[in-house]
Amino acid sequence: MNTMQYIGLDLHKKIIWACAKRADGTLVECRKIPARHDELTRWAQRQPKPWMGIMEATLFTGWVYDTLQPHASQLKVVHPAMAKAISAGKHSNDRVDSEQLADMGRCNWVPECYMMPAAERHLRRILRYRTKLLSESVRFQNIMAGLLLSEGVEYRAAQLSSQRGASSLIDSLHELPESARQLLRLSRSFVTLFNRTQRQLLQELRQHPRL
Repeated sequence: MNTMQYIGLDLHKKIIWACAKRADGTLVECRKIPARHDELTRWAQRQPKPWMGIMEATLFTGWVYDTLQPHASQLKVVHPAMAKAISAGKHSNDRVDSEQLADMGRCNWVPECYMMPAAERHLRRILRYRTKLLSESVRFQNIMAGLLLSEGVEYRAAQLSSQRGASSLIDSLHELPESARQLLRLSRSFVTLFNRTQRQLLQELRQHPRL
């Protein structure tokens, strides 16, 4: 006899809808849980074992997964696009979504996606943050280029990516209005900050034992 309890978890910023069903589809419980570590831990500790948690891959999935892992018999993360395809055409709200996730678990229809271990997710977060810093650095270099073009100033792209080159260029532009020079200096300060920070992150990653 299958005694597993299947719990669908619909995740949001402030609340989590949890719907528990038995293998035969009997609804055991459907309730809202505040989206906080302590509240979720207390709720998980009260659940009769064995139980399986099924949740969609979202921005919030990582911390929920890590919080529930010590308490659940099994956790599954659903690919969001595949979940929408399975439940297409059904009336949807938070409670219904959590019920559908529970049904996917008990019927073994879970289009599961890979859940990276927490340590690797933390490293990936740092890499993504570094990529964002590089993107912002390029964006502000483009802002500087636009300011120079709007004033008819010739420049080389390499000057904008180099701190010394950009500072020298800005200091030489005496004919520019002070407002334009001020915006150029401000933009250059952001580029310097982003570049310095991403280099620091990269150095830490190079020294990380897992890498």
